[in-house]
Amino acid sequence: MTTTIGISHFKAHCLEIIDQLQKDNKEIIITKRDKPVAKVISLKTLEEGTNSLFGTLKDQS
Repeated sequence: MTTTIGISHFKAHCLEIIDQLQKDNKEIIITKRDKPVAKVISLKTLEEGTNSLFGTLKDQS
């Protein structure tokens, strides 16, 4: 699940957002003037994605 928030909201509520991100394993897109500038994901989500990528590429040598 991806949520989009403005950069000023992220700045004001950073700790709460990070705590929620860690619990829900979702992605957050941060926008500045309605344009995406960053994507924040939990470390668990990143590690799961990396493991599946390497598992996919493992037999392709």
